[in-house]
Formats: sequence, structure tokens, C-alpha cells
Amino acid sequence: MIALGLGPAIGLAAAAVVVGATTIAGPQATDWLSRHWARPLAPQGPPPARFSALERSLAPESCGVCHPAQLTDWKSSVHAASMGPGVAGQLTEMWQSDPESARLCLSCHAPLAEQVPGSPAFDAGLQAKGLV
Repeated sequence: MIALGLGPAIGLAAAAVVVGATTIAGPQATDWLSRHWARPLAPQGPPPARFSALERSLAPESCGVCHPAQLTDWKSSVHAASMGPGVAGQLTEMWQSDPESARLCLSCHAPLAEQVPGSPAFDAGLQAKGLV
């Protein structure tokens, strides 16, 4: 479990990477980051009607049907636990004591608007699998 005190340090490290990327690549990187790094992500809405049930699913096992190597790599990564029980427990306490920081944590740990707890489209099954 990550201690709450590490949150600002992790955020600063991520910001340093982003700033470094914009310095190296210039305005094009800045433009790309402004379009693709916004948090929380806007609601994604329903998938296209032409998608199969497998394509509509956000479950990791569904992704692994076509991308088995990526699923194997992801399962052993930190991202696989980005919204696991430890983070969820810390956020539950933070909503009471420091809601602004809890919202900040969710900007990375639950970047999909649909996966923010309390959203009508929230899927607790995905959260239990470390997905946000």
C-alpha cells in the first residue's frame, strides 16, 4: 500500500516527466499532452453499436483475448493495482477528511469519469480488478 504522503512526490515526478517531454519535443508535445492528458477524462459514452460484446467489455480478460502478451505484462505492472483495495480504502477515508486531495488522487487512479465512485456508470467489478 502506498503511503498517503507519497502522493505529492509521485505527482511531482509525473509533472517532471511531462515537463521534460515538452522541453524535448517542443510545442507539438505540449499540444498533444493538452489534448490527451486531461484529467479526469470526459465521459466516454456508450461504445459504438457495431462493437461486439467482447469489444465493448473493459474487463482485462476480454482485452487479453486479442492481446495476450499485453495482458500478461499488465498483470504484473503497478497499473494493474491502480485502484485496488488499498487505494480505495485510503480514498474512502480521504473523502471525509480531505475531499480535494481525494479528487486529485482520482484524476490518475480513476481517470474515466464513468469509474469515479458514485457515477451512474460506475462498475465495481472493474474497480476490484484494479481498473479505473
